[in-house]
Amino acid sequence: MRPKMSSEALALKGMQNAINIGRNDLQAGRYKAAIDAFQDSLSACTCTRNRGRVHSPTANCLIAAITKAARSSDIDAIYKAAKCRCACRERKPMCGYKLHKEALDKLAACYAALGFYDDAAKYAAALIHLSPESPMGYCRFSKVLRLQIARQQPCSFVTDPAATTAAIVKQGLHNVQAYGDTSDALYKVLQVIHFKISRADPFERFTNELKVMIFAYLRTSDLCASMRVSKGWLHAIQDDPRLWASVTLGQIKYAPTRSAFAKLIQRAQRARSLCINDAKTLGLDHAKFEMIFAIQSLWHLTIRGPPVSYPFDPSYAGHYPTGLRSLTLTGITALGNETLLTNMLRYSIDTLQSVSLIGTREFALLHIPLAFPNLRALRLQTSIDGSTQGVIHDMNHLIAATPNLEQLYLDAYNIRFNPTNILGHPIHPFGWSKLRVLILGEHLRIETDPALGRSWPWLPTKELRAIEILSESPSVAREVLWAPELVPMGFEGFEQLEVFRCRSPINYAQLEKVVGSSFRSGSLRVLDIPASECLTIEELNQFDETAIAPQMFPFTSESLHTFGLSKFFFEDLDSYNGLFTARPFLDLIGKFPNVDTVAAYPSAYARCADIIKALLFHKGIKRIYQDCLLGVDRDQVMEMARQKGIEVLHHKKYMPPIFPRDFDFTN
Repeated sequence: MRPKMSSEALALKGMQNAINIGRNDLQAGRYKAAIDAFQDSLSACTCTRNRGRVHSPTANCLIAAITKAARSSDIDAIYKAAKCRCACRERKPMCGYKLHKEALDKLAACYAALGFYDDAAKYAAALIHLSPESPMGYCRFSKVLRLQIARQQPCSFVTDPAATTAAIVKQGLHNVQAYGDTSDALYKVLQVIHFKISRADPFERFTNELKVMIFAYLRTSDLCASMRVSKGWLHAIQDDPRLWASVTLGQIKYAPTRSAFAKLIQRAQRARSLCINDAKTLGLDHAKFEMIFAIQSLWHLTIRGPPVSYPFDPSYAGHYPTGLRSLTLTGITALGNETLLTNMLRYSIDTLQSVSLIGTREFALLHIPLAFPNLRALRLQTSIDGSTQGVIHDMNHLIAATPNLEQLYLDAYNIRFNPTNILGHPIHPFGWSKLRVLILGEHLRIETDPALGRSWPWLPTKELRAIEILSESPSVAREVLWAPELVPMGFEGFEQLEVFRCRSPINYAQLEKVVGSSFRSGSLRVLDIPASECLTIEELNQFDETAIAPQMFPFTSESLHTFGLSKFFFEDLDSYNGLFTARPFLDLIGKFPNVDTVAAYPSAYARCADIIKALLFHKGIKRIYQDCLLGVDRDQVMEMARQKGIEVLHHKKYMPPIFPRDFDFTN
């Protein structure tokens, strides 16, 4: 005959059976059945059946005590709250059975799986009250809170779930170390949770406005990488259209597949600006061009790449961008892409305000028999290094295509007068009446023949704000500015001119014609001119304040902030063995007391770097452009400049031009 089991043994057996049933239901996803089984296990425990009325595990006061203790600065606050009597005066259960703790833990897991996070947190809090020295309750409570945070579910018992989670895990680790068993397997789990929480992302606590401000500084490739950091970053990036208003694709190692590119373009359907900095590596082909053209809201399109022919079907008659305001193409304008380029221009003819074609030949705007009524800024450049030259036979066509042009940049072209246009098609005398900015690059050439007529239109004297002639060819400046036999009647200079830079040979009489009126009106801000190749100290003494000074350089101005001089060689005959003096250059700068930027490009000779050193001690200088510093001289000057807070920039030949200038055509 079997010995009769005690009531305690029967209770434990009943609890174990109920736990086993609940485990099977939980594993199978039958959460409601599992809850019933775990509830039966709790009811069978001797701590509740034999000791009368005890505290309900779902009472609000239990979880309130835990969350209040978590906010305390006392590291033992949760342990003390669990061990002391509840504020409601109800008796809390006291039980050492592992089955009791497992039942509470599994009940919390079931309710969390069903999405009832508040109920799950209550059972986890009851588990902490039952055994504050065990890591089980802290692991379960932190998991419930982290699920609420990840799934963005409201939390009724705490206002800051992330901070509460960190505090509970921190105190839990301390309680296990001080009062529990650190060999428990869940203790290592709690340590891992603490490690993850300790490096939690503070970004999640920022407002949406602040998040957008931060992410707006990232490139699109960095944005895509940031989306993989966490779900919080993913939602913050992909759900905000402001971050996708401007899409920039930099250099990449491998070309994305069509599906990946389509996914990116789909995300950028509301983009106003799209910039592709490496078209070849990106693998642009007919299908990807179609995806780009499908962005209906696109205003600004920039595609840069090597001058190669991109795969594109010339017979394509689908969607082209029809609302483009600015178009910048580098390399894509190589031979083989004429149809693609022509259609991009043709379909946006009524909206384009800025066009920049680098690497283009004469087929670009010159062969489209239509006018661009709103085009304000135009840059045409056959090549960056001048290795190839385009030819413009008829400026009339370019003038007719851009009647309202305000800014023009031409480079790497050879402008010729076409004899066939002598009769009936003379050059339009004032073709660009609204022109404000004119930049002629260093590789531009103009073939002139006074017997045939003028190949360049007259410049508007009232509207012009900037003239930059970077070509050293004398014919360019002569044809554009001051050919004596071609100067129009009543020419009084450019009164509103703010920037004048010229690398062509120029004397002071010619300079007076161009900038004299702007000097007198106080509008000139930037002046950059070449000097003679060999001036002696006797000749340079005429720069002093003597009666001859107005004839040599009769300009002084307080409005000028940038001054540049190139091709100068100031010989100092008073020096025993030195061939250099910086005094004439400093005297010139002294005529403009508010100059803070200087471009110094002296001719190549011994000790020419000394002029840069002399500029470092000139009052008010903040930025210096130069190309003569090398080796030890460069190291010395850079260290002196660092100590004085002066920026010394190495730029070949001349200061880089600014195009387009800050007018509102890109808004």
